[in-house]
Amino acid sequence: MADLTLASASLASALGGTERLAGLQSGGDVAITPQLIAQYAAGSVYLTAAFQPVDADLTSLAGLSGTNTLYYRSGAGTWSAVTVGSGLSFTGGSLTATGGGGDLISTNNLSDLTNLATARTNLGVAIGTNVQAYDADLTAIAGLTSAANKIPYFTGSGTAGLLNTSDFRKAAPVPTGQYIYPEFGGGVPAAGTAPGADTLKMFLGYVRQDMTINALSVRVSTLFSSGNIKAAIYAMDATTGWPTGAPLVTSAAMSTTTAIAVVDSTVSYAISAGWYWFATLVDNATAVFFTIPAGAANALTGAASQTNVSGANGLTKASVTYAGGFPTLTGVKATDGLSDNTTTTMPAISFKH
Repeated sequence: MADLTLASASLASALGGTERLAGLQSGGDVAITPQLIAQYAAGSVYLTAAFQPVDADLTSLAGLSGTNTLYYRSGAGTWSAVTVGSGLSFTGGSLTATGGGGDLISTNNLSDLTNLATARTNLGVAIGTNVQAYDADLTAIAGLTSAANKIPYFTGSGTAGLLNTSDFRKAAPVPTGQYIYPEFGGGVPAAGTAPGADTLKMFLGYVRQDMTINALSVRVSTLFSSGNIKAAIYAMDATTGWPTGAPLVTSAAMSTTTAIAVVDSTVSYAISAGWYWFATLVDNATAVFFTIPAGAANALTGAASQTNVSGANGLTKASVTYAGGFPTLTGVKATDGLSDNTTTTMPAISFKH
């Protein structure tokens, strides 16, 4: 008789004679034990394809019958349905936020808040309490760059600028393309006497607005053939009031060969409104210039004596050679060897904007 296989055998009938179970019996009497049956079943596709090993979680899942329902493992071998809360829906395999009930939807960009004022308070940004309401004037001021000795002021509706703390003549702008003297305490420059060669002359003057200076100039009243003069501007020490540092800008040589003539030198310097010291150096002892009136500059800075307050018009320093150029100063009058200039020998420097 042919071999008996699991597919063709009836397990309920007795085996006898020459009947065999292929894979369990090679000959002789049939000997079937539970161990042999388990061994055979483990390798048989007819049995392993028909069942799943027992598992508590799988048994629990097999007992579920919900449709379009989410489940979660609520305990060992236990699975329960998920409750879809307010503002959510689960349909067709998609979990969707539906909003409502105070929920915030990202695509609404906070427009679904039921009470904006309460939300701002809770976030610490209540308008008028924690933050400033928008105002065009405040925005204009915020756009300014702060600096020492500057005051913000409005130049128009929603626009602002910076005013120097001493800028009491802001309403009178410096004309573009025109020569102008710095403000030096009053009086009008007039022909004076020769400042002398290799002598530094300095007077205090005020520039009343931010601008770019494109020329420095002086006016010759008595010529000297082949002579020259140079002009410079120094910063004022904010603490001492005296000139300090190296020159901010220096002119080229300006000729003194023509009498009653304005001579100038092209420069380019962006200067801020404020106080500055204006300086000159001459290479000869003959040339004479229009000068600062007596007492004009020292009315602003004071002088070493009461007499000099009314008679002096700036500072002077001897033995500063024209060839050597303008010195670097410390901002201390005595240390720099500066003294009151008590004669009308202070060349008046003008500039062009």
